[in-house]
Amino acid sequence: MGRPEITLQQLATIIIICILTAGNASIISAIFDFAGRDIYFSLLLSMVYMLLLVSIYTKLAQRFPRHSIIQYAPALLGKFLGKIIGILYILFFIAIPILVSMEVNFLMLTSFSPQIPVIVIALLHFIPKVYLVWLGLESMVRITQIITLPALLLMVLFVLLNIPNYQLQLLQPFLNHGLVPLLLGTVLMMARMGYLSLSLMVYPYLKSTSSRRLFKTQIMAMAAITLALAASYSVIMIYGERQTQNFLFPTFAMIRMIEIGDFLERLDPLLLGVWWFGYWILGAIFYYAGCLAIQQWAGLKHYRQTVLPLGVIMVMVVALGFRSNFDFRALSVYVITPLLLVLTFLVPLLLLMIAAARGIDSQQIDQRKKNK
Repeated sequence: MGRPEITLQQLATIIIICILTAGNASIISAIFDFAGRDIYFSLLLSMVYMLLLVSIYTKLAQRFPRHSIIQYAPALLGKFLGKIIGILYILFFIAIPILVSMEVNFLMLTSFSPQIPVIVIALLHFIPKVYLVWLGLESMVRITQIITLPALLLMVLFVLLNIPNYQLQLLQPFLNHGLVPLLLGTVLMMARMGYLSLSLMVYPYLKSTSSRRLFKTQIMAMAAITLALAASYSVIMIYGERQTQNFLFPTFAMIRMIEIGDFLERLDPLLLGVWWFGYWILGAIFYYAGCLAIQQWAGLKHYRQTVLPLGVIMVMVVALGFRSNFDFRALSVYVITPLLLVLTFLVPLLLLMIAAARGIDSQQIDQRKKNK
């Protein structure tokens, strides 16, 4: 098989689906718990943080256009530390599909079908994912392109249909609880913006290597994400701060408020379908990144050698994982969040600083391989 290639527009759709899906997951209820009615301030601050991430990642892509973070980390930190960083990223890429499948389990069990065995939901979600990862990156981005625009249009439609239910006074007063809860909610949201780090594995497969066009494309994706998340967080203008904080999946509560006459209501299955595809794509792309990272780290001939074994392991972990959404939420807030901030911000920033200080780029890495 030839080397996969994707366009900048396809990269934008990957970013939009990944972060939009993550931003509407159950972590949103934790963000509401901290930020409350000031969640829009948290969103704006998170976008500033995402702009910083885009800048760091673009500079890394410009310096290492033919290498992923798994490949240039050893050249910057030395073989031992570079391999350790590689293991951490492999675990990170593998953990995301597992967490995504657990989210799907909780969504189905709490909102729709509590009688379905967990292993059945896990298999229904993982079997298509394994097939998609087996097909490769280009197939995934084509499917992502198909569902991105309808997903964004549905978010706009849901907001428009809910206009009669909005009460703007529920957003007041601003900063009623002070700055600390706002900042804590912002940190949770910032960590989810770190899903953008997936691009550190995808940059080498871009057809265009123009850093200016790459930066511009990611900014446009960021704008779409901001508008879509702002739309989904409008649930607080329907239920108010206290009631919204009690919802496990607030976006579903917003959709269930839509009624047009006696014939258009209960649109939440439609959102479930969009969300299912979003989770499926999000999990599949990180699953692919995990397989690709293992191939590059271990020097395997092809990433497909890891697809099936990794899939079996992930299904087992999901089936034996958390039974309580409260435990899962505590894990997401107090464990996953700091790890995301370290791996998606601090480590790339450190690598960029070392690369700039030592003057290392893709040409030098390739030259070292030739000299060995």
